[in-house]
Amino acid sequence: YRQQSSHAVASSLPPSLRRGGPGRGDELALTLDAQSSPLPNPPRRGEGTIKDPENTLLWSMNRRRLDWESLRDALLAVSGQIDLTMGGSSVDLFQPPFSSRRSVYGFIDRQSLPSALRTFDFAPPDASSPQRHQTTVPQQALFLMNSPFLRQQVQQLGARPDVTRSASTAEKINSAHRLLFGRSATADEIALGEKYLSSATTATAEPVPEGQPQFLSPWEEYLQALLLSNEFVFVD
Repeated sequence: YRQQSSHAVASSLPPSLRRGGPGRGDELALTLDAQSSPLPNPPRRGEGTIKDPENTLLWSMNRRRLDWESLRDALLAVSGQIDLTMGGSSVDLFQPPFSSRRSVYGFIDRQSLPSALRTFDFAPPDASSPQRHQTTVPQQALFLMNSPFLRQQVQQLGARPDVTRSASTAEKINSAHRLLFGRSATADEIALGEKYLSSATTATAEPVPEGQPQFLSPWEEYLQALLLSNEFVFVD
């Protein structure tokens, strides 16, 4: 890959392109460099990690965790329920029946911020917040395991035709990986999924009243585990 860092490229730009400060110049330099000099054979990720583990040459995008809004929209997208309608009134994102509108249309009460937003580092709407803090706390995983909203998306995901039409368990697992991660499942992942699904049994219980959490099937529990994985929550 290229030996000249983006910072050196940015410093060579004319002043008119660097008025926004070094950050803007670096960003523009990367864009111009990528457009003018495409790499026909970019290094494999493993080689790049060995040669430049700190990514100082910016050969790859740095890993980042999805914020709350992006994570919620991603869950709606993979479940096939996201409403991409533009414009309209704000909606309550946390009361059932859960809205399928994008998170940007969520209603925010500055004096009473929902606990889920605080859990996922949402910026305080009643104070100046130059940037969001990023924390990793158990409450975030607990929300994804127990939230009625997530359970609803898991059930919708499990019912998607492009998943249910698969003839075998291995094909269903492969379809789920392609849908959630943009890649096929490895042989080990398929074997692990088949082992779990063959040994798991559906919980038995009395019918649950409408509006209360419903029990998930083994297949839905497997899908929920995939949604809880770092590969889904992080953009690499």
